Amino acid sequence: MLDQFLQKGSHTTSQLHQLVNKELEDLGMEKVTLRAIQKDLKEMAERYKAPINFMGRFRYYTEDYTLFPENMSEKEHELIAEVLRTLGMFDGLKDFEWIQKYMIGLDADRRPPILSFSSTAELKGTQWLPRLFDVIVNRQVIKLTYKPFNGKIKEHVLHPYLLKEYNNRWFLIGAIDGNDFIITFAIDRIKDFRIMDKIAYRDYADGDINDRFTDLIGVTLRKDAKLEHIIIWVDDVTFNYVNTKHITRFQTNLIGQKEKDLRAMYPQLEGGRFIDLYTYVCELNGEPDDKYKNYELVRELSSYAGGLLVLTPKYLQNQIFEKIAAHKDRYSLIRT
Repeated sequence: MLDQFLQKGSHTTSQLHQLVNKELEDLGMEKVTLRAIQKDLKEMAERYKAPINFMGRFRYYTEDYTLFPENMSEKEHELIAEVLRTLGMFDGLKDFEWIQKYMIGLDADRRPPILSFSSTAELKGTQWLPRLFDVIVNRQVIKLTYKPFNGKIKEHVLHPYLLKEYNNRWFLIGAIDGNDFIITFAIDRIKDFRIMDKIAYRDYADGDINDRFTDLIGVTLRKDAKLEHIIIWVDDVTFNYVNTKHITRFQTNLIGQKEKDLRAMYPQLEGGRFIDLYTYVCELNGEPDDKYKNYELVRELSSYAGGLLVLTPKYLQNQIFEKIAAHKDRYSLIRT
């Protein structure tokens, strides 16, 4: 939007702020702050080298300049349309309605979507997604009112970094103000939040926050957690699946002497394969106590039933055995 206004004439930041918000209002979107306009102008000039005149009023000083080509090729048009269809996963959420308005007429003579996502419309807490998306984009600190499972409502001053979907549930990840402690909040347990304009936003200090989840099954990673080796046995049918769709990034099929040693140690396991998984086993390394259990990992490994057995570490094996035993006991109540 700023691009088109900078083409048409000279404007102050206040005027650009008013013009942009009028367009956003017409599209049914939430208005932006004056600070966001100022930040966008700076980014256009510094990152995209847009020829913006910053003296007095803002405008492009190069005639006919635009950040976006007016005449897109058919391929470019198709690509943009597909991106917008992909964003359609937010269908029905406030502030993302503009996507649907933009798409009217665009898809009339075009093929159906080629990417499909589970809809977020039925997931609890998704009403927060657009607002949380906005504060992360605009690098704003928030005071979050949150009620944990079986806990009391608390307030947290948070520097929000990431919205992450895991197992059909959305989570907000950020740093607590005043320290570097990264915390995860399930958005369906958020009660409210408000922007704290007087607190300066602090960026994530360790590169890309997505890297935290590369070797983690689940969304909770404590500061002192360390990677551990899990040795598993899988039967022949399960191996074909696990070998194709890895459970963890660092996953090694054990062969040679290591396999021979394991065969000698577990002669009762006929056929199948032995695999070394390298991941975060507990939320805190070396603490097998239930308090620090990685529930997502236990659930993932339990989902293969008898087709996958955990050999080591023993405390993880015990956790999974107890889960499966409890499962069996429940079924025994209803079987005749």
